[in-house]
Amino acid sequence: MNSQESEDFYKKLYEILLNVTRSPEEDMQGYLAALKSLDSIASEQKGHLPGDLHHYLERRSYVKALHFCENALAQ
Repeated sequence: MNSQESEDFYKKLYEILLNVTRSPEEDMQGYLAALKSLDSIASEQKGHLPGDLHHYLERRSYVKALHFCENALAQ
C-alpha cells in the first residue's frame, strides 16, 4: 500500500471508528453498520494491518484504534 492509499485507509477507518465511539442512540443503524465494517476490516486485513491496530480491532478496543488512526494520520 502506498502512502496515499494508507492515508485514505486510515481516514476511512477513522470515520467508522467515530461512528462506533459515539452513543448508539444517536444512530443505531449507523452504529451497527460501523460494527459490521470493523469486524470485516479486522478479518479481511489481518495480515496487512499493523499488529497493534489489528489487536485493537479484534478485541473491540475502538477508542485505542481511534487513537492509533489519529497518530497515523498525524505523521
